[in-house]
Amino acid sequence: NLCYVMYTSGSTGKPKGVLVEHKNVTSLLMDPKYDHFRYKDRGIRALQVLSMAFDASILGWAMAITNGSTICFAKNPKLLVGNYLLDIIKCNEIEAMIVVPTILATISPDKCSQTFKYLEVGGEVLPNNLAYLWKSRLKKFFNSYGPTEVGVMATNYDIIPENSLVTFGSAVGTPRDHTSIYICDPITQELLSDKGEILIGGVGLARGYLNREDITKERFIFHPKLQKRLYRTGDQGCILEDGKIIYLGRFDRQVKLRGFRIELSEIEAIILSKCPEICHASVQVNEEKESLVAFVMPKDIDHKAIRNKLSKAMAKFQVPDIIP
Repeated sequence: NLCYVMYTSGSTGKPKGVLVEHKNVTSLLMDPKYDHFRYKDRGIRALQVLSMAFDASILGWAMAITNGSTICFAKNPKLLVGNYLLDIIKCNEIEAMIVVPTILATISPDKCSQTFKYLEVGGEVLPNNLAYLWKSRLKKFFNSYGPTEVGVMATNYDIIPENSLVTFGSAVGTPRDHTSIYICDPITQELLSDKGEILIGGVGLARGYLNREDITKERFIFHPKLQKRLYRTGDQGCILEDGKIIYLGRFDRQVKLRGFRIELSEIEAIILSKCPEICHASVQVNEEKESLVAFVMPKDIDHKAIRNKLSKAMAKFQVPDIIP
């Protein structure tokens, strides 16, 4: 049965509704790889940091509901960064949370409450320096990977036991139970031993996209050699000899910013369709400032009016921060 529809960014300017079934979610909640987030035996207090618009948020509140632990919500969830986040953790004796690396980078482990011991990150690449900063401070520290189309998360990486962290900023671990990951040629789908496109199969695979049979057939394929239904992630990766999966970035122009999955070409398409005074648009990511920048032509335009139009046509996190 259908559990929920989660909308993700689309390259044509039209978001795609991912049809997620109950088995996709329950299989994740029952996976022994996620025992560190089954709080019933420890009475752990967890903080809900991620927005409900972000599918990884499900792992936090659903684990709490199904295991009798305590889930805490902040009065001002949009402000859960920096000192406000530290205050919430301290005042509520928070012991665990799931966040994106961007949010984690706004707080220091030295200033964090001593009660805080369990951390899971995902949604973005985890920088090496950030992981080093937190590694010795935590009892459990995990990095996860998985598009919405594969039931929230497909892999899990336990960082604490690792002695050598040379590649762990892009290491996402091993597949969860009843999940298979393959590295294939992005054109022929031939299996590769080197880097290639990450394809995911198993119980976590969503039904497809709502009213988008064309895109469903393109992304959810039946692999003739493996005789399995697989999801084409569009991500580059490789598998090490020990089975560890390494994420190597995107093949297309899809990026992760502040934990949200964004198609740059989608934003460009909306700009051109909603702002007739613009004849060309190029959206780029300013990684240093973690912001979106839209370059538009011609010069004689009202930047404020453009932002107002875009804010009505797309989600707030997609609206470019700067329009030169």
